[in-house]
Amino acid sequence: MNDNKKGRTSLKWTFFITAFLPLIVLVIALAILGSSFLSRTISYEVKEQMKNISAMVINDLDTMYPGSYTVKETPDIFFFKGEHMFNSDFEYIDKIHELTGCDISICYLNSAVITTIKDKDNNRRIGYQINEAVMADVLEKGEPVFYDDVYIDKDKIYVYYSPIKDSSGEIIGMIGVSELVSNASESGMNPILFIVIIAAIGIIIALYLIFKFSNKQIYAIEKIQEYLKKLSNGDFNAELDYSVATRKDEIGLIGESAKATGFSLRKMVQEDQLTSLFNRRVAYKNFDKTIRKYIYQGVKFCVALGDIDFFKKVNDTYGHDAGDRVLIEVAHTIKEFMQTRGYVIRWGGEEILMIFDKQNSKLEEVAAELEELLNKIRALDIMSDDQLIKVTMTMGVTECSPSDKEMADLDKEELEKWIRKRIDEYVVIVDEKLYYGKEHGRNQVVSNIVEDEATETVPAPKDNKSTNEKTEESNKEATENVSEENKPETEVKPKKRGRKPKPKN
Repeated sequence: MNDNKKGRTSLKWTFFITAFLPLIVLVIALAILGSSFLSRTISYEVKEQMKNISAMVINDLDTMYPGSYTVKETPDIFFFKGEHMFNSDFEYIDKIHELTGCDISICYLNSAVITTIKDKDNNRRIGYQINEAVMADVLEKGEPVFYDDVYIDKDKIYVYYSPIKDSSGEIIGMIGVSELVSNASESGMNPILFIVIIAAIGIIIALYLIFKFSNKQIYAIEKIQEYLKKLSNGDFNAELDYSVATRKDEIGLIGESAKATGFSLRKMVQEDQLTSLFNRRVAYKNFDKTIRKYIYQGVKFCVALGDIDFFKKVNDTYGHDAGDRVLIEVAHTIKEFMQTRGYVIRWGGEEILMIFDKQNSKLEEVAAELEELLNKIRALDIMSDDQLIKVTMTMGVTECSPSDKEMADLDKEELEKWIRKRIDEYVVIVDEKLYYGKEHGRNQVVSNIVEDEATETVPAPKDNKSTNEKTEESNKEATENVSEENKPETEVKPKKRGRKPKPKN
């Protein structure tokens, strides 16, 4: 793992944490509240049920055994209702237990005389002692009491105690109706199970929606990231994913900003600031694609280099702002002309490099097309401070045919060097032809140089005066009022090309 990736948190995980954890907390909170509510509900329902059972037992005993409750101690305790002795008579309470599922106990004071409660050995818990606090509540207060936290051994029970009075109204015992909490809770499990199922379904649906939503957002962010990565790697022709570009939310705005950044970077890195033509930085990359296109697809291409004639005089006569205006107009004309033919590069100063690679370009055809372009440039009326400026260009052109045999066994690094070397060679060739054109009258397209110094060119228009001469006269008239100290210099330092210096502009 790269150092810059260490310590990073996955965006998907962040979405999961921020969206799912609150959901889990909510579900847990609802479960706790629901459980508490359900527990209270069950407790209330059990209490009402036991209250009714207790009242039923008391009424049944009054009906079956008329008379009051009495006790005889001899020394054993015998508990009576009228003439009926409860001791060892389990028939009635067993029947009630069978019908209701609740245990029934008839107690003298705090001791069970008869009961349906049994121990682990299935023996009835005759004589088990009731908690003193319970006895105090029932015997002393004389009111029915319900408890949901009483234990018999380790078993937690619900229990409802109703006091029993003798003929004098004194409380001498109680009737207890009880049930294990675990048994009573089973009856409430269906609602709990229903709640759990609903909660589980809710969580699954929520998770699905969270992941669906988060994945959609993350996908858009990843596409923006991919786009920016391409920009950082120098791929300024990269396109932002359509699904991101058409979004109308904040992520869409981020995408628009990324596109604007890409456009600005592309202009900054690839284009000449003045003319908006490609600069040298991108020239080699595009030239690389052109050569590969020829090698792998057999598409022929031509390279042309043009230079504005007497450009220094334009700067000296009209000023550098006018010179910039001339460069902009000429560059725009050439760029528009080359849209269906190839691409244009500002090679340096007033030199413009043209690559014809959008069709199988032959030298003769391209030379003729360049003459057409030259006519457009000759026809330009460039205004600067209400002064008309006319310009011409001299161009050199060559047809390129790199050999794929030379690059057959080259690795990537060697191949890049080989392509750059070919590019430089082609530029030298067209530069030599441009130089020849400058020496032999300017304002022309030079396609070939022969040893006897004859040249195959597309001649300038034949008129009483050449366009070059007309341009000279037009620019000369504009300089008649220029003072001697502001007149253009007549000597221009030659550019170093590794050959004879190029004539002045």
